[in-house]
Amino acid sequence: LGSWQVTPQTGARKVLHSKLDVRTSPGTGGTAKEPQVVHGVATRLSNEDACRFQENMASNYPFLHPSRIMDAKRRRPDHPDYDPRTLYLPPNFFKENKVSPGQQQWWEMKAANFDSVLLFKQGKFYEMFEMDSYVGVDVLGLTFMKGEKPHAGFPEVRYHDMAEGLARAGYRVVVVEQTETPEGLARRNQELKKAGMKLANVVNREKVAVLSKGLLMDAEMVAAKPDPSYVISVCELEPCSRTSNAEQQQQQAGGHSV
Repeated sequence: LGSWQVTPQTGARKVLHSKLDVRTSPGTGGTAKEPQVVHGVATRLSNEDACRFQENMASNYPFLHPSRIMDAKRRRPDHPDYDPRTLYLPPNFFKENKVSPGQQQWWEMKAANFDSVLLFKQGKFYEMFEMDSYVGVDVLGLTFMKGEKPHAGFPEVRYHDMAEGLARAGYRVVVVEQTETPEGLARRNQELKKAGMKLANVVNREKVAVLSKGLLMDAEMVAAKPDPSYVISVCELEPCSRTSNAEQQQQQAGGHSV
């Protein structure tokens, strides 16, 4: 193992982000047509259902259009500090589209992890909504559920198999679990009612795990394929024009700074 420190060239961050913001499924090596909406994760479905859903998403979610997409800090992709890992949600989006409390949780999680596939726990199932369901159908062999919005899912007993499949396909997987029972929600609402506050309509959910091909550590996920994983970490450091006191002292003493 080793580490290196390099001085990035002008515009290096923008180039790196453009390389990370892929438009094809991991490992396909092809180039997909520019989508009507930005999915954040690599998708490649082109069947009748996928095309129909794509049109609905373009109509219902204009903030996903390539000409309007922004990160959480409202920066466009041509901004040098654009962060493709996040998504800006218009403040009136939930109200105007009558988004349910559960779906509000999903969108908030997705906006904070736009470059990831969410496995969103609801009851005894892990659900995959919107663009994430494209990945589930393509990579995991799931089927789109009936309705006007793309949606797929699988029972919790298939979790290890499905999550591993996504990670080994090259996706970053965010696991969102219910951290509150219906009974816990009822108790919380009792306290909210006593305090004169608005009652909650949905149980709490939280991000509990992040999986990737290089970070599979679950025993059940690595048992079938116990090959070594290789991880690289990239850290961007701001250039410093001044020499630190420690370096000055080393130089004065005839030492070397490494």
